[in-house]
Amino acid sequence: MTIETDFSLEVDQNAISATQGKGFSRLLERPKIAKTFEEILGHLPNLYEPHLIWDIFSVKDIDEKSFLLENGTTIGGGPVSHVMKGATQVILGMCTVGIKFDVKIEEYYQSGKKLASVILDGVASFLVDQVRETFFKNITQKMLNEGKFLSIPLCPGESLWDVSDHTKFFKLLQPEQINMSLKESMLMIPMKSLSFMLGVAAQPFELKDKTRCDFCPMQAKCRYSQSKLGKTLCD
Repeated sequence: MTIETDFSLEVDQNAISATQGKGFSRLLERPKIAKTFEEILGHLPNLYEPHLIWDIFSVKDIDEKSFLLENGTTIGGGPVSHVMKGATQVILGMCTVGIKFDVKIEEYYQSGKKLASVILDGVASFLVDQVRETFFKNITQKMLNEGKFLSIPLCPGESLWDVSDHTKFFKLLQPEQINMSLKESMLMIPMKSLSFMLGVAAQPFELKDKTRCDFCPMQAKCRYSQSKLGKTLCD
């Protein structure tokens, strides 16, 4: 099990602005909104506490719906078996940018600064995804150096894979070590937390022209979607 914290805070105002949806760049022409946005960006260094925990597990068997790991855990659902067919190992991971974002978002909301609350919520979502994408880039190169290949990443709740599998993520990874917890509703705390699973194999996986967004039921509505049916981040 590995814990990583070395994720730089890259404050690209244009990229972050794009996470707020169509028209936000035009809203920034309004002095009050521009000032709020600048205030939020200024707070980020004090709020940003990235942590990621991950481990690799051997696969014993795969059926139509899930993976049976060598340790006896059955995990997966939705498109997991289809996407990761042929995997001999899987990588499970969880990451967060910390509880301070939750506190600040609520502080803004309770003080009547609802626009600031909404903007910071979107910025924090962008940043935690940035942590996860940085890990994907690094682990892909590491596996290639070892002559191995990775599948498309998937996670509970972002596809037809039921979010209840987060209980298994918590059991296997023990992310309490990075101050994460799970409510009975399957809501992860801090709110800006993500999970993921990747298949590992000696041969390239199929579906390399796809992304995890292609397996998400929200792809036609999500502004972050990279699927052909969805919108792109900067639409």
